[in-house]
Amino acid sequence: MAIDILHSYASQAMPESMARARSSKLTAPSAASANTSASAVRASNDDVVITETANTISQAVKAASEYDGIDYDKVNAIKKQLEDGTFEFNFERVAQKMIDHETALSLLL
Repeated sequence: MAIDILHSYASQAMPESMARARSSKLTAPSAASANTSASAVRASNDDVVITETANTISQAVKAASEYDGIDYDKVNAIKKQLEDGTFEFNFERVAQKMIDHETALSLLL
């Protein structure tokens, strides 16, 4: 599990004595906390809360990764126009799009 791996790396980065002490705290509950029902109800500072925004971003990333970026309806329309001999290629529009993309990329650097 990813959290186990992260815990493992974090423990390796700590001094050995501190890592052992932390590991024993995480794996074996103390007798005082085991006997107290209030501590079982109390929320830990280590709780993970996933927000609605995080869920939305996760869904968007998943949808984007499944999308291959090809508009098949447009491809089929162009194929039909090529077969019919009605396809018109606008060289100026293509050149302008290339310049626009190059300008946008150069602003990133």
